[in-house]
Amino acid sequence: RFRVETGGELRLPNLVQTDGRTLFEIRVPSYALPKLETASKTLFDVGASNTLSTPLLTTMSGRGSGVTLADNAVFDAPTLVSMSSSTIALGNNALFDAPLLTSIGASGGGVTLGTAALLDVPELLSIDGANLSLGAGSTLNAPKLQTLSNTTYTREPNTTFMHGPVSDITGSELHVRNGATLLFPNVASYTNTLNDYRAHLTLLSADGVGSLLNLSGVQSFSSVHPTATKAAATAGVTA
Repeated sequence: RFRVETGGELRLPNLVQTDGRTLFEIRVPSYALPKLETASKTLFDVGASNTLSTPLLTTMSGRGSGVTLADNAVFDAPTLVSMSSSTIALGNNALFDAPLLTSIGASGGGVTLGTAALLDVPELLSIDGANLSLGAGSTLNAPKLQTLSNTTYTREPNTTFMHGPVSDITGSELHVRNGATLLFPNVASYTNTLNDYRAHLTLLSADGVGSLLNLSGVQSFSSVHPTATKAAATAGVTA
């Protein structure tokens, strides 16, 4: 565990790699790990209104890895390309800036955006295994996203989810509520292999007047489950 607080100084100018349950707690206005390239099983926890810069970081991996930003905090990762078995939690008005990130693998963990938070990942192609949650006024900017697999996501109004021509939603549970829309017309098939043995589990739904889940390109459903799966529409599903 490394903790950097106001009044203290922790210099790690030559740190290139971390491996094995490492926690960085940043509690100063600005801190950098200028030579860090790979982070395994490492959690970055950045305090309110603080900034962490990792100018050479390319990969994060290993269970327990992730980035947690308090309100108004910033994580600047200009060379980060891949996150696997990693979580992201952004507080209100926090910014996660990773312009080269192409993949997020959460392994069942959270990708959570607080009110007015921004996850800016313009090169992101895939999200896998995430519990995706967007707070009011938040933005997930992923205009090239093609795969949203094994992910649970509920689309609500007053959030912005910029995505590309998503064609793979294998294993995902998608719900649209309160007049929101989610448009995935390029998805041709839907498969979900479930380990949850509750009966009548709803995997896809659109609930509320004006709510729309558009899966107009889907030609086949497939599910491995001992009981019935369910696609529900109380208002406005296109499939």
